[in-house]
Amino acid sequence: MIRGPALLTAHRMWVEGVPAADIAAAAGCSLGTLYKTANSGKFPRRRRGGGGTLKVDPSDPTPLQIQARALRLRIAHMAERRALG
Repeated sequence: MIRGPALLTAHRMWVEGVPAADIAAAAGCSLGTLYKTANSGKFPRRRRGGGGTLKVDPSDPTPLQIQARALRLRIAHMAERRALG
């Protein structure tokens, strides 16, 4: 565990969003020790991911197109079941 002034420095850097490798180097500990300290509840949780926006592929079908295709498939499936039975 990180103790003393190193803990205060690590906590401040953690909250600022500094990369974990840089925090570990500044605190004089390994990444594993840093993560153990963070997971013990001494540090607040970090937001994961880059926070970017969701990119929509223009070739993706619209909800209306999906609904129409599902209806066509359902009708074809039921017609096939009636023909077999």
